[in-house]
Amino acid sequence: MKPLCTILIAGCLLTACREPEGPQAPTLPLSTGQEKQLLRGVLVGESVAEVVLPIGGALTALPENGSLVRKGQVLFQIEQDGLDEEIELALDRVAQAELDVLVITKYRRRDTLNQEGMLELDRSQLKHDQLGFDVAVAGLTAEERRVLDLDIDLATLALEEAQDDLEAEERLVKRGFLNARSLDPLLRARDTAATRLEETVLRKKLALRPLPEEEHLRLAAEVRKSTSKVARAEETWQIALKRLEAYFAYREAQLKDANRRLKELERRRNGGQVESPADGVLKIRLRLLSGIGWDLPMLGTQVSGMEVIADIIDPTRMSIVLAVHQRDAANLHVGQPVLVHLPAHPDRWLRGTVEHRAEMAQDRNRIGAMGIGQVPTGQAWFSVQVDFDAEGLALHPGMSAVVEILSENHHE
Repeated sequence: MKPLCTILIAGCLLTACREPEGPQAPTLPLSTGQEKQLLRGVLVGESVAEVVLPIGGALTALPENGSLVRKGQVLFQIEQDGLDEEIELALDRVAQAELDVLVITKYRRRDTLNQEGMLELDRSQLKHDQLGFDVAVAGLTAEERRVLDLDIDLATLALEEAQDDLEAEERLVKRGFLNARSLDPLLRARDTAATRLEETVLRKKLALRPLPEEEHLRLAAEVRKSTSKVARAEETWQIALKRLEAYFAYREAQLKDANRRLKELERRRNGGQVESPADGVLKIRLRLLSGIGWDLPMLGTQVSGMEVIADIIDPTRMSIVLAVHQRDAANLHVGQPVLVHLPAHPDRWLRGTVEHRAEMAQDRNRIGAMGIGQVPTGQAWFSVQVDFDAEGLALHPGMSAVVEILSENHHE
């Protein structure tokens, strides 16, 4: 079958129709017992692409049916109920998730600094106890005692400086210029300096007297106690750190999920613009509207996702579908010549041939798309397809056409 144009004939058989006026037209060879019959219909182009709706919702914009469209041109606009509210809610969830991640990041950093500071104090105490034990057992030389005295003086100065810094910071905190947490590093520095001073003083004391057995046992117990304390603190911190990391990962997953949901909603909103898949003439499909019947969709019509709402028609590729009465269908056969007249071109007759005849009869108002929604007639008719050569004429879907065929004269 040649790719030509489609004429859907949904009208009545016109046996008494007047011949179109104009220049002398080509004729069909009329045999004895035959008569001419004229059938009226409309041109419908062959579909080259379907317009499929990606999402469901209400139509907020639609083009004129039968208009010429280009590939990529926006045809329909669909608005989903509550979509804007869902996007606003998704934006709020993203903002809250970002805030949660920021907060847990801040807490993780703060707790890490505090725990590391406490661990450092515990490790310093362990070093202090171990050094005290080692000094008590080994004793000191005169030179070491002089060095120790100098260390005591330096440790005393360091403690005084740390105490002065702490007191100055406390005054600023009392006046409200700083947060109380800013004192934590200064407190740890003061405690570290005090520990070092005590350690140095203890080394000097131990160097001046022999170590009794009871003192030896006590110092050894202090070392064991400090060692155990450091081990417990490190283990506890590792457990707490794992919990912080797990909670941080949970908040990050919430943020990713919120962003994914937001992008999905934005894609749905962008999917509300339906573009033409090809160049051609737009033919919007009829649909069953509540309280109206079969009609074209209108603004506000609810549509479904993946629904085919229209076709893109190529007006240069047409064929003709005739509704032929059952008494005449037997007289038509594939390859039979016919004549086509277009009222839009009253001076032209076009030649065509029968391309196909249906094997099953249908009600006349059920042949072709024009019969959708009409009341059945109770008359059995056959669908016959005719191809013709448009000879370069400007044709458009919806134009009327008259087809001349020859049939047996049943009135003789």
